[in-house]
Amino acid sequence: MDEYYTRISGIDYQRIPLIKPFELIKMKGNNSWSLNTSQLPKEAGDLSPIDLIYCTDSFIYGYKSDYQDPEWEQYKTPESWFVIDISNSKLITYTNESDFINTNVTFIEKVKMKSPDFYFNSFKKEYILPWFNDTIKNQLKKDMDKTN
Repeated sequence: MDEYYTRISGIDYQRIPLIKPFELIKMKGNNSWSLNTSQLPKEAGDLSPIDLIYCTDSFIYGYKSDYQDPEWEQYKTPESWFVIDISNSKLITYTNESDFINTNVTFIEKVKMKSPDFYFNSFKKEYILPWFNDTIKNQLKKDMDKTN
């Protein structure tokens, strides 16, 4: 099994796999999750702090609160709702929740985004996340059965 789907942490971080190659990372000693966006054209950094997240087939949906760097007064990122369209390698951001909901109403009706900590705790126990496709879920279940 590809370790992308099973690795929970590294030496100094915890992680949640989203849609390969994207993942949420929380550095040890830090309370917030971040999503590296450098895999996308024209996106060099990350989105953080991530407060809500969910994935479907080829989309990552989320919400990040605003952030003020305590050591660098000029560095402030605004609150935003976002969608990463994996198929088109595109990050779409919304400055308000109503625009996000109106544009993504089909998704919103089906799923409620949850905190990364909720998914991390589930991932630690089961190694399976709701957005993994059936092939990955079945392989993970087989691997778990072999180890038990």
